Amino acid sequence: MAIIHDQTPRNVDGKLQIMSLEEFKEWLKKFDSNGDGRISKEELRQAIRAKGGWFTRWKCKDGLKSADKDGNGFIEDDEMSYLKDFALKHLDQDKPRDFKGKHQIMTSEEFKKWLKKFDSNKDGRISKEELREAMRAKGVWFTRWKYKSGMKAADKNRNGFIEDDEMIYLKDFALKHLGIKIVTS
Repeated sequence: MAIIHDQTPRNVDGKLQIMSLEEFKEWLKKFDSNGDGRISKEELRQAIRAKGGWFTRWKCKDGLKSADKDGNGFIEDDEMSYLKDFALKHLDQDKPRDFKGKHQIMTSEEFKKWLKKFDSNKDGRISKEELREAMRAKGVWFTRWKYKSGMKAADKNRNGFIEDDEMIYLKDFALKHLGIKIVTS
């Protein structure tokens, strides 16, 4: 997966390697079909699709919104760094699959770390909207209805948030709705 990451090796075009910001920019520029030095919405969609991404229309719209700081509808070279959080959140699909190839396998700590990517206000807990965003990132439909079962399962103190110590209660929810199998390390 072509994403920016500072320390952890990732599988990029079949090879395990660390991808710097500059390497990510070079990879993304392969999709600049008209050679204008900018990435359009459609070119970003092709990049997401090339890496097996689902719901490319939604993801490219979200990616463009995240990175297009001048609002001109294109991602220029100086804006590509803004794709870091988007790529890590929506395109990081390198986790190993279970023996049936259906589920990502994560330890409890990896799951918490992944879920915390959606903590948009950085308060250390997951709100219903942040849980819905995590679900959308995994391609889940009808999140308005489905997030409720996750909140009900995990929000043990009923304060409307899933706190760090409550995230483990999402184990069944993660398997059923997110395609993530949480295992002990």
